[in-house]
Amino acid sequence: MKYFYADAANRPAGPVEFDELRRLYCAGLIRIDTYVIEEHGAQWRPLSVFLIPELPPLPPPPVPGMPPPVPIPLTTIPERKSKLAGGLLGIFLGWAGVHNFYLGYYGRGVAQVLLSLCCCFVLAPLVSIWGLIEGILILTGSISTDGNGVPLRD
Repeated sequence: MKYFYADAANRPAGPVEFDELRRLYCAGLIRIDTYVIEEHGAQWRPLSVFLIPELPPLPPPPVPGMPPPVPIPLTTIPERKSKLAGGLLGIFLGWAGVHNFYLGYYGRGVAQVLLSLCCCFVLAPLVSIWGLIEGILILTGSISTDGNGVPLRD
C-alpha cells in the first residue's frame, strides 16, 4: 500500500511505500506527528497511528549489579545582575546592605545590616559611606561580578 505525507511546507508528498515512510522517520526527515494518508484513504492522520505497532521495542532492563545510568544535569544560563541597579542600591540603601544582597554577597550584606541596627543606628552613617563607596565601585566597574562570579550586565 502507498502513502502520502505532509512535507515541511505542509504540502502532500509521495506516494511512498510504508518502508520509505519508516526510513524518512528514522532519518528525522518527518516526525511522529507528521500527517499521513493512505493512497485511497479519506482522512489524514498522524504518523504515530501507522508507526506505533512498528516502533522498536523498549531497551532491555539493566543488568543486575550494574549501576543505573546517571542523568545528565541540565545547565542553565545564570541571570546576570544589573550594574546600574546594584550601584544605585549601594548609593541609596547602602546602610542596609541591599546592594550586597542583590548581588549575592550575603556575608557583607548581613554585616552592614547588623552594624546599622545593632548599634541603634549610631554606626549607620559609617555604613552608609561604606555602601556609597561600594555603589560607586559597582557603577565604575571595579566590582564587575556578582557573588557567584557571573559578570554584571550594563
